[in-house]
Amino acid sequence: IERLVSELASSPAVGAAGPIVVNDNPSRTVQAAGVALRPFFPVARGIGKGIPYAVAISRTFRFDFLQGSCLLVRGDAFAKLNGLDPDFFFFAEDADLMIRLKAAGYRGSLVSDTYVVHRRSSTIGAGSERFIYVSLRSMLIFIKKHARRHELPSAALTMVAQSAALFALSRASRPGARIASIVRAWR
Repeated sequence: IERLVSELASSPAVGAAGPIVVNDNPSRTVQAAGVALRPFFPVARGIGKGIPYAVAISRTFRFDFLQGSCLLVRGDAFAKLNGLDPDFFFFAEDADLMIRLKAAGYRGSLVSDTYVVHRRSSTIGAGSERFIYVSLRSMLIFIKKHARRHELPSAALTMVAQSAALFALSRASRPGARIASIVRAWR
């Protein structure tokens, strides 16, 4: 946390600082050294995914946003933006915040000489009915809020594919529950 605070203090233009996010495995492979949204909007892709942290520490990464699992945001910037958008829950709120920070003239800074261990989706339960609903709903809200007109066809196709993938990979106990979660999210 001290490194993130120091990074925020380094320049008033730094609106958010975050570490490299690593998996909970012995080699500490990278989950995300920042996240990219394009070219397959709205699918987020962890940058540096799978490489050992020991390798990532010496690289420079370009990113669209920093992962919200560990993100320190400048207080005055956060207040200026009225905080996180309450329409989001669990997913995409970090991307939305970073887009709004950039629009307000701030930038995000990846502090690559530090990392945080993230147990992906352990709180919400990857593949659960709630996971399906919340992740799809958040992505759809994000598209509605941020997609440019020319991105809408590819975003819609991506979301249909994402819905099918979540249905197939879901750990929901009943197939009907999976479908209901998907329909609720789209509604």
